[in-house]
Amino acid sequence: MMKPRNGVQKHRMYGDWEGSLRSELAGWKDELTELEDRPVDKQEIFDSTRNKVMHLLHREARATDLLPDDPRQGDEPSYGDKDNGITQDELIPYIVKVLKRHGGRARKDQVEDDVYELLKDTLEAPYYHEPDAYGVPRWKKNLAWARTRAEKKGLIQSPAESGRGWWALTEQGRRFDEHAVKHC
Repeated sequence: MMKPRNGVQKHRMYGDWEGSLRSELAGWKDELTELEDRPVDKQEIFDSTRNKVMHLLHREARATDLLPDDPRQGDEPSYGDKDNGITQDELIPYIVKVLKRHGGRARKDQVEDDVYELLKDTLEAPYYHEPDAYGVPRWKKNLAWARTRAEKKGLIQSPAESGRGWWALTEQGRRFDEHAVKHC
């Protein structure tokens, strides 16, 4: 409790925030100490760095027309699961295809399940099941970003239009020919 100038005691509005902060910081310190004590897998770090560098080099080579657009047609070397995978833009035709199968509108979880089935061979790779900071598998996060990109392209309605938890095609999305895209 605090004692103001007029002598009347009052409770702090936010309680003992200083104590809470101290205990939170102590917990973080313990976690960091534990991480520091963990042995470093140098091979894992090397592989990860090599994959990132090779992916950037490959992307730059493709951008300058040194490699074909479709990696399945070229002589693209294998850099690991993520680099032989599917981009967010490449997921868009699959989202449209699934939504068309459901009459142009479906629940988010149904779209996720159906797209996963279509791309099971690719999305079963361990890379796509690594969780983000919130525990969401990478493939679901990529699919959510692909949905946002499709919305910006005018293919999918915003959540305000389609309703929370629902994905729905726009008129442009209904006319979109997912078969014209090489990856579908």
